[in-house]
Amino acid sequence: MFGGLNAPATVAERLHRRFRHRLARVWIDQDITSGASHQQLLLVQSRDDLGQDRGKSIGAAYRLEEPGAEQHPDTARAYSTLAVNLSRQEKYVEGQPLIEKSLAIRRSILGDNHSDTALSYNNVASNLRDQARYAEAQPLHERALAIYRKGFGEDHPETARSYSHLAVVLGHQGKVSEAQSLCEKSLAIWRRTLGDNHADTAMSYNNVATNLGHQAKYAEAQPLHEMALTIHRKVFGEKNPDTARSYASIAVDLNRQSKYSNAQTLFDKAHATYQATLGEEHPETAMSYNLVASNLCFMGEHKRALSLNEASMAIRRRTLGEDHPETASGHTAIASNHMALSRPNEAEKALQNAIRGYEASRLVRARGLERSLDSQMNPRQLLAALQASHSPGAAWESTELTLSRGLLDQ
Repeated sequence: MFGGLNAPATVAERLHRRFRHRLARVWIDQDITSGASHQQLLLVQSRDDLGQDRGKSIGAAYRLEEPGAEQHPDTARAYSTLAVNLSRQEKYVEGQPLIEKSLAIRRSILGDNHSDTALSYNNVASNLRDQARYAEAQPLHERALAIYRKGFGEDHPETARSYSHLAVVLGHQGKVSEAQSLCEKSLAIWRRTLGDNHADTAMSYNNVATNLGHQAKYAEAQPLHEMALTIHRKVFGEKNPDTARSYASIAVDLNRQSKYSNAQTLFDKAHATYQATLGEEHPETAMSYNLVASNLCFMGEHKRALSLNEASMAIRRRTLGEDHPETASGHTAIASNHMALSRPNEAEKALQNAIRGYEASRLVRARGLERSLDSQMNPRQLLAALQASHSPGAAWESTELTLSRGLLDQ
């Protein structure tokens, strides 16, 4: 990776030049897309009667002890509800067998062409998606789509949702052209069935825009995000988290077009809305602090950005704990600003904290050789870049640990 240890300073200089701007882009992309992905996941799983009284779900779980209770719709729903609760804690691996049990029960008692079975296919796929297992999720989303198209036809909300879910996993695999076609199909269905002033139509505008963003077509994405914002303001009003998300999405488009001042205004507006509607102790408020900070980095305001990253970190530590992937990424954001402020010791300390969190949470979102080598995900790569100029041996050790961790997690 370092082209030999004889010239570490040259490599370090090259990596450091990329370090700050690349990380700022990563924080903007990851924070805004992870927020959108989480909303989509809840949209899938909320269809599984999550809004009903919690006691009913617990009662269904107790019913497992009754003879023959395993093969019952309420049992399938109970397994699914337990899995969703785990997914909200980002315990996707623990939730996987439960959500697969729910699917198996529904296939057994309802058959493979029932809408509840399709729902379970989508739930299993969504849980795989949150583990970055996109190739495994794809055929399950495809199966759900086939069931909905056969049972409900093309112009139905469930068909539209399934097109959207399939588009997400295709996009994550780099199949952006295929994903774009499905996003546009989904949007067309929503517009035909619900009209242009419905929250689901707004979500679909956002999905099309997000996929355009994956293709770096930010100028094309912006008016679609603006259309979603118009709908959200009309449907929900100004003080609503979905309205805040729309402001943030437009701000990302502006940031990626280097319109940082315009972006800052919208990031600030989104952040104020998150604070007013969700409160300070909420993961999306923490995310918003980082978005504002990331844009400030592009404007060279690293001291202000650092204070916002630290505010975000305090929330994530309190609400998510130290051993969480978002907490680990927060440490890395703090390190990037220390680097920009020529504070290598503080940067190294922050990256060491990030590594501890990354190691603890790697089975959630960051596993396998490819992701282990991705410097956008793995703080060891960034630590190696930092160490290369003054401690090439330590830099090489960090790189070796990156490779070995990736091989172990394959």
